[in-house]
Amino acid sequence: MAWRDRLLTPLIGHSKASAERATRRYLEDINSASCLNHLDKALDQLLDGIEDVEKIFSNYATTNPSGKRVWNRDSFARYINARLPENPAVTTCVPLLWCTFSTGAYFPFSARSNEPEIDVKAFRRAFAFIVSRGYELLGAKSDGRPFSRPFSTVTEESYTDKVPRLTRIVFRSLSTPWPQSGTQSQDPQESLQLQDIKDTIAFTQPIMNENMHHGRATVADGEFEAAAHRLLLADHKRSTVRGSSTAVSKADLQILIQLFLLQRAEDRRWRAGLSYHDMYQRSGDIMFSRFIPGPDEVSRASELASAFLAHQFPGSDDYVTWEQFKACCSECPSFIFSFFQLWATIFTLATAPRAPRAEGESTLSISTTNILSFLNVAHFLSGKLPNYRFHQNESQFQLDLQASTLVANLATTPELSVEELHKIIAAQDWFHVMLVRGEDLKVEGKSSSRLIVAFTSPPEKEMWRPEGKRSLQYVWQTSVVQLEPDLAVADSGGMSASVVGKVLELRSHGGAGKECTSMKVDLAGRIVDVKGLGTGLAENAENKNAVGLSEATSTLVMRLTDLKCYRMPGVSSKITRSG
Repeated sequence: MAWRDRLLTPLIGHSKASAERATRRYLEDINSASCLNHLDKALDQLLDGIEDVEKIFSNYATTNPSGKRVWNRDSFARYINARLPENPAVTTCVPLLWCTFSTGAYFPFSARSNEPEIDVKAFRRAFAFIVSRGYELLGAKSDGRPFSRPFSTVTEESYTDKVPRLTRIVFRSLSTPWPQSGTQSQDPQESLQLQDIKDTIAFTQPIMNENMHHGRATVADGEFEAAAHRLLLADHKRSTVRGSSTAVSKADLQILIQLFLLQRAEDRRWRAGLSYHDMYQRSGDIMFSRFIPGPDEVSRASELASAFLAHQFPGSDDYVTWEQFKACCSECPSFIFSFFQLWATIFTLATAPRAPRAEGESTLSISTTNILSFLNVAHFLSGKLPNYRFHQNESQFQLDLQASTLVANLATTPELSVEELHKIIAAQDWFHVMLVRGEDLKVEGKSSSRLIVAFTSPPEKEMWRPEGKRSLQYVWQTSVVQLEPDLAVADSGGMSASVVGKVLELRSHGGAGKECTSMKVDLAGRIVDVKGLGTGLAENAENKNAVGLSEATSTLVMRLTDLKCYRMPGVSSKITRSG
């Protein structure tokens, strides 16, 4: 035994050599039952202080033929109907949501049947993984510290780093066998599950649970690979659910995204984020959230969800493959954030009443704020310090969009002049979101109605807003977004406002390699001219097959029917950082 190990052994109880022996013994002996037991011990800390977990289980559990109290899909449906009776979209999504929840109950292994039953231990495990975001810990030591997994040199230091792994987990929980989706480039289900098992046994290995400070046991990657593969083969022998080619139904995905767009997060904490070294928070807090009811909002969210799917997954296929899903979540990390926030919406409100909050024309509709987050309209400058909380930027930006205030409304002030609107936009260098609705003068019929969103800001200025000891800092990445009838995006930076003759002209700040986007608003003549909106689509035309749409929307002339301008909270300041 080396002198350093002899010195450390009395202090921490193990030498590195004994830790390696323990880890190898663990890899030799591990099976699905012991793995789940290890997981339960590690995840229990996430349920501390949540008394409602077992109460929810017992209130809706049923007794199976063996006399055991369990949850099945009917139990879950009864909970949803009692908890969220005002939202039919949630009820429609029950089969998909139950599939996701039962995946968490057995993770990283397969459900034993197509109609799984979940006992109280499995229910607690699913709750910890999905609602308390325990999935995030699988890329970390048991105390929340990030580590390079034994089969990887990557250390997850930001939420963006976590997105690929969380994407894989979410895809597995949403997908079903889909024979016609198989392609040579698609990762088989076995490969995705194998990686999940690797992550899990790395997280639950003894060296992680014992919090040994002198370092992780050095065990060859191949030994973890062999153990994970053995568990995978055993899992497939027990499971009746198989299928090497899996995909997510577009119909299911549309309903799920509709729910994403209907949820409003409150600026009120339910649980603190996962810890980091007991000094900093590793994740942003889990906030209380709720669904916004009402047929108009539900209908609008459904239309936006359909438009987002068509924008992100063009083509006639009725399914989304793993490769497509992975690319979408890479471009749109807010999808993963919204997925976990959805489970907070479903479960956390049962633990405390929500604070009332006024809704109305003075705020952006919730489906609009959510879709703008999905489209990455902001480029974040904050969050590059070691103590940055995962998805803190996304969470705070969403709250800021919800807190934006209406400062100009053509419906209530039809006499609004160009000079008055410019004065509002240019006041104190604020950041604004302008919604412009009109009728396309080149198109007839229902599709002639268009909704355009423009993002204004002073050039070379960033938005800065303190948030406790931290701050949210961003610039507009997007100039203009079309939300109706189809989605179109021009990512050429925020837009400056000026008065040219009798017209308010908005022109993008642009940047390296970016084409200019402009909008001219003639309030007196009620005409809006948009140029360059198709540029954002043309850049991705090869991948999105959007050449036709790009040409059709590169120059848009509308008859103005409505205009609203919203001011973002915070103050702007000059960008001083380089690079």
